[in-house]
Amino acid sequence: RRNYVKKLIDDSLAVVYDGKNADAIGALAHAYALNGRMQQSVDRFYELARFYPGNKVALTDIYGSIAEQEYFLGHYDKAIEASNAALAADPRAWILYVVRARAYQKKSNNDLATADFNKVLAMDTGRQSSSYALALFFTGKQDQAIGIMQSDATTTSNKLIRLSRYYQLARVYALMNKPEEANLYLKKSIEGGYSGKYALADPDLNNIRDTPEFKNITGGK
Repeated sequence: RRNYVKKLIDDSLAVVYDGKNADAIGALAHAYALNGRMQQSVDRFYELARFYPGNKVALTDIYGSIAEQEYFLGHYDKAIEASNAALAADPRAWILYVVRARAYQKKSNNDLATADFNKVLAMDTGRQSSSYALALFFTGKQDQAIGIMQSDATTTSNKLIRLSRYYQLARVYALMNKPEEANLYLKKSIEGGYSGKYALADPDLNNIRDTPEFKNITGGK
C-alpha cells in the first residue's frame, strides 16, 4: 500500500514487544530507509547483524544495506568498511564493489575506485547485470551502460527488476545532469512503488533536486 509511515510505526511496535525478533528488527531497518531516515536504518542493521553470526548470505545483505546507506549519509570510510564486510562474506557480490568504488571516488582514491570497477567488468561475464552497467557508466561508457539498463527494463517480466532499473536510470541521468530524463524514470519508479522519501535522501539525485518535477514526484519541498 506504500504507507511507509505506518510501516515504520508497525515495525517499531513489533520490536518493542519482542526485541529479539530478528524479522521485526530487519523490517524496521528497511522501514527507516523507506522513510529516508538512514542513520536509524544503519543502527538497526548493525543490531540485526548480531543475529546472524557466520551466515554469509544474511551478512552480505545486511552489510550491503549498511554500505549504501552510509554512502547516502556521506560517511565514505564507513561505506568502505561495510562494503569490505559484505565482500568478505561474498566476494561475488558485485554491486558492493561498485558501492565501495564510489566511496573511494569521493575520497579521491581514484586508483582504488578504478580497480573495483574493472573487477566487476572482469568478473561479470554475463555483462547484463545492473552492477556491470554501473561499472561501465563510471568508467566512461555511459551510452553502453544506459543501453543495458533500458533493455533490461523493457524486456524483463519481473516488476521489481523493472522498477529497480527505472530508479537506476533516474540516478544516472541525474548524475549526467539530464533532469528531463531523470525525472521521467524517477516518476516511473515511484509510481510503481519506490519511496519518495528514499529518493529525497539519495545524493545521486542532487542535480535534479530543485526541479519542480522532482518536488512534485517525491512530495519534497
